[in-house]
Amino acid sequence: MSSTGSAVSLKLCLGRVVDTTDIPVGTCFQVADGYLVTAYHVLADVISDPVGSEVWIEPVVPGSERRIRASVLATDMKNDLALLHSAQNLAGSVSLLALSDAQMPGTEFSVAGYGIMPESDGDQQFNFLESRGIWEGLAERPDGLLLAAATASGVTQGMSGCPIVRDGDQAVIGVLTGRYNSIDGWNQNRVWIARVEMLESLLKPYANPPIDRSQGSNRAVRDSWLTETVLNRQSMQNDVFYAAPEWSTEWDRAGEALRSACILIVVAAAGMGATTFVENLLLQITPESTNITRLDPGDWSSPNVESIPRRARRGAVLDLKDPEHDRPSEQFIRSLGQIATEFHDIQSHLVITVQEEVWPGFSAKAVDKVRVIYLRSAPDPVELAKRYIEARAPEVTSMFEDNRVVSHLRGRNAVQTMTAVERVLHLYHEAGRFGDTGPHLDASDIAEALDDHSEELDVMFADRDYASASSSYTVHRSGNLKVLSPQDRCLILALACYRHVSLRKLEEGAEQLEYQLRGKKRPEEGKSEPFLTLAKPGLRGRLQAIQAEPTSGDLVALKREGLAEAVVKYVWDNYPKSRGPLTAWVIGSSEELKGQSADELLFSAIQRQQDVDIIKGTIGPQAQRHNKPEILSGVLSRALRNPHMQRRCERLIYDWAVQSDYQSVVVEVAKGMLHTDRCDIAVKRLQRVADYSTSPNVLEEVSATFRETVDDPQLSEWFLEKAETWFAKSPDSRATGLAFVAIAESDFRGYRWLLEKRDSEQNVDRMIGRIIAQPNLSRAVIHLIQKASMDSMLYLQVLERIGHAVRQNGALLSMFNLSAQLRQAGSEANRDPVADLAKILELDR
Repeated sequence: MSSTGSAVSLKLCLGRVVDTTDIPVGTCFQVADGYLVTAYHVLADVISDPVGSEVWIEPVVPGSERRIRASVLATDMKNDLALLHSAQNLAGSVSLLALSDAQMPGTEFSVAGYGIMPESDGDQQFNFLESRGIWEGLAERPDGLLLAAATASGVTQGMSGCPIVRDGDQAVIGVLTGRYNSIDGWNQNRVWIARVEMLESLLKPYANPPIDRSQGSNRAVRDSWLTETVLNRQSMQNDVFYAAPEWSTEWDRAGEALRSACILIVVAAAGMGATTFVENLLLQITPESTNITRLDPGDWSSPNVESIPRRARRGAVLDLKDPEHDRPSEQFIRSLGQIATEFHDIQSHLVITVQEEVWPGFSAKAVDKVRVIYLRSAPDPVELAKRYIEARAPEVTSMFEDNRVVSHLRGRNAVQTMTAVERVLHLYHEAGRFGDTGPHLDASDIAEALDDHSEELDVMFADRDYASASSSYTVHRSGNLKVLSPQDRCLILALACYRHVSLRKLEEGAEQLEYQLRGKKRPEEGKSEPFLTLAKPGLRGRLQAIQAEPTSGDLVALKREGLAEAVVKYVWDNYPKSRGPLTAWVIGSSEELKGQSADELLFSAIQRQQDVDIIKGTIGPQAQRHNKPEILSGVLSRALRNPHMQRRCERLIYDWAVQSDYQSVVVEVAKGMLHTDRCDIAVKRLQRVADYSTSPNVLEEVSATFRETVDDPQLSEWFLEKAETWFAKSPDSRATGLAFVAIAESDFRGYRWLLEKRDSEQNVDRMIGRIIAQPNLSRAVIHLIQKASMDSMLYLQVLERIGHAVRQNGALLSMFNLSAQLRQAGSEANRDPVADLAKILELDR
C-alpha cells in the first residue's frame, strides 16, 4: 500500500479527545467496533475520575455525527493506557496489533493524529499530522515499568494516544504516551511508547482484535512473504457456485477444520475444482471483514512456512500445482501445525490446495492443527453446467435436459465443464447479435458446439485390424465411415490445422507431416516412382474419406468446421508420442495456417491437459530451431492468462530468464503482463533477464520496456516505487542501473523526478554516483543536464543535485572524465556544465 493510501485508511480509525470547552487534548484510535484506545494522561487532563466517566470524541473523518460520546471502561495509569467504549463507531478500525517486544530495532513506523505546532504568531492546530519514526527497543525504569523507546522528529503536543503503525502491514506496535524533553538537547526526538502487551491485558475482557505474536516480525521477514491478491467478496457472492452433493461430506469436514482453527489441506486431481471449493468455503464461514486472498508461490524452490504471510483477517488460499517446485515435504506439513496458532491469533485462515500428482501421500493425522481433505469425485458435469447456464442464459437451460447435449457433457471434470459452458455462452451471445427477437438456439446447435466427434474419429483412427491392409477405404461395420490409412490420417490432420488450403499445399503438407512423424527427412524431388504414386488412391477419393470437400477455386476444407478442432484434439490426446513431431510441423508450417495462428492452435491443444511441460520441452526448442520466437511468446502469453497454467508458466519464464536462447521471449511475455495483476511477477522476470543477459540486444529490449513503463500514466508511479526499492537493496544490479537510466531519460519524469524530495534521497544520490562511472549508463546524467539546460533555474537545481551526489559518493573523477560530453550537452543553450559544476563544488579546475 502506498504511504498516501496508508494515511487515508489510518485517518478512518482516529479521533480527537476534547475537553469540556470543545478543545482537543489528545488522540485516540479504534481497535474494534466501538472500542477506542488513548493515553491515560489525556483523560486525566479532562476528568478527575476517569473510570465510568464520559468524554466527547471528534472523528478525524466525520461521519453522520460531528462528535460521539464515549465512556471510560478501563484504565492502566502505570502504563498510561485507557480504553473507551462508544455506541457509535468511527469509520474504521486498525487492522492488526503486534507485540511490542517482538519488534526489531530499526523497524520503521508512522505515527499520526491530532497535533499542535508552534508558529511565530501562535500555536497552529492540525486535525491530522503524520510523522515518521524508527523503533529503538525497550527501556525499563527503576520502578520496573517497561516501555518502548523510539525516535520520531515530528511528534508534537496533542499526539499522545496515537497508534504507532508499523510500515508494510500497518500493524499497531504501541501507543504514543510522551516525548523526552531535555533541557540540554540530549536525546532530542526521543519518544516513549506503551507496549501492546499491556494494551492486550486492558482489552481482554472487552474486545479481541487480531494480534501478531510472531517473533522477528521485521521488514526483512515481511519482504520475503508471498505476494497476495485480494479477491472481491461482493463479486464472489454475486457469482454462481454449485455446491455439489458429491462434496457434501468434504464440505462439512473442511468447514469444521477451519472453525477449529486448523490449517486445511485439500488434495484433488487437476481440473476437479478444488480452488473454487475452498474459496467459496471461506466466503461462507468468514465474516465480511475478512479479505479472501490468493497467495502466489512465486519463485520458491519448494514450499516453506517462512514465506507464508501472517496478515490479519485473511482467508488465504495457496495452490500447489508445480511438480518441480510445489511438492510439500513432511517437514513443511509439520511446520504448518506450528503456525496454526499464529493464524488463529490474527483471526485468519490458511487453506492449501494440492494437486494429486504433487501430494507426497504423507499422512497429516499425527500433525496437530492440520487437517487433510481429499476431493475424490468431480461435481456432476450436467448439473454444474445447468447451474451456470441458468444464471447467465436461462432461456437455454431446458436444452440441457436433451440427451444430445447431455451426452457431450458426461465424463468431463469441473474445468472441462466450465470450458463447455463458456462455449455455449459464446454461441448464445453470437446468436443474439442477429435478428430483433433475441438468440435462436436449439439443442442441436448446442450439441454441435460441444461435439468432439469422438465416435466418428474412433472409427477413422481405429486399429487397422478393422480394414484390409491394402485399402484406405474399407467400410467399418458400424456405418459408412472409413478406417484411414496412416497417410490419410496425416492428410486429415494437416487439413485440420490448415482449415482451408490449396490441394497442392495440402498434399505437400501432409507428406511433410508424415515424414516428421516417421522421424525421417523428406526424399528429394523426383526420387519417388510414378508407378507407386499411381498405385495409391487419388486425392479426390482421399478427400471423401477424410470428410473434406473443395470450396472456392482449388481450396479444400473439411465439410464440418467443428471437425477440424476435434481432429487435432483427438490426435493430441490419444497419441502422446505424436505431440513432438506435430508441434514441429505446426511451427514449420505456421505461415500457411489460415483458420488460426500457430500459437492459437498449439495452445488450444495443450490447455485441456494444462501441459506446461510440453511448452518447456517441445514448443520452446522447436520455436528456437525454426527461429519463430513469436510463436513461443504467443503460446506463453495465452498460458499465462489461464488460471490453471499461470503458476507453472510464471515459474518457467523465471527459469528461462537466465537462458540466453529464451531471454527475448521472456521480455516479450513479461511486457504483456505489466498491465495485469501479475505486474510484480513480470518486473521480477525483467530484472532477472537484465542481471543475467550478456546480449546488447536483449538489454536494449529490457531498457525499452522500462522506458515505456515509466512513461505509462497507469504504471509510472508503481514502477518508480519499485525502482526506488532496487536503489536501496541492489544498487549494483544491472537491472537497477537500467531502471535509473529509463527514469532519468524520461520526458515524463526525468529531472522533475530527480528534484523531488523523498525519504530515499541518499539512495538516488548513490545511484547517480554509480551511473556516472559506467560508460554505457552515464548518458542518463548527460541527458538530465541537457534537458534542464534550457531553463536557468532548473539547470542550476539539477547541477546542484548531481554535484551533491557526486561529492557524497566519491565520483568527482568519473564526473569530470565526461567533460567532453557535458560540454556538448550544454552547447545548445550556451552553457558550460563542467565550469558550472566546478563552481558549485568549489573546485579549482
